[in-house]
Amino acid sequence: IGDPNFLKRLLEYGIENGIDWQKLNVSLISGGDFITENMRVYLETLIGANSAKGNALAITMGITELGMNLFHESEDTIKIRKLLVKDKSLYKALFGDEQKLIPLIMHYYPNRMFLESVPNNSPDSDLVFSMLSPAIKTPLIRYSPGDCGKIFQYNEIKKILTEKGYPDFVPKLKLPIVALFGRRNNFV
Repeated sequence: IGDPNFLKRLLEYGIENGIDWQKLNVSLISGGDFITENMRVYLETLIGANSAKGNALAITMGITELGMNLFHESEDTIKIRKLLVKDKSLYKALFGDEQKLIPLIMHYYPNRMFLESVPNNSPDSDLVFSMLSPAIKTPLIRYSPGDCGKIFQYNEIKKILTEKGYPDFVPKLKLPIVALFGRRNNFV
């Protein structure tokens, strides 16, 4: 579990020092920084990830002020993201004409937070969080940490995937999905 840059360096350092990650049962959970799909493929190659072994790299996202696991991937959201790399028409159906980077595709729990994408629920919109737990000592309402993303309700993502010919890619978890494009001040 770690930042993607730390995981990359750890795996490469291990290889330099004789560790054959592919012979070990290693899975990775990454958080703390945006990770491209190419980076996922690279890290999964280093550990020899495959469905027969059942190992992979999964991504989670938290924000210190709000919680450790606000968003998370599932097998289904990983498949959707990989599909976005290959199918430009699906990207266009979800995000419009101008292709930027392939976003993280993650689930979130609407009973834990009220999530908004303002001003217009587009890839350039700011994600705004309101945590819903009455146990929070210092609630942050309409908190905007600078992350950009678009929100999809479950039925919306199901409709788009089905119309584009991908009914098998509809997530099993019937939760809303956020397409996370990264933090506005971290774009390179």
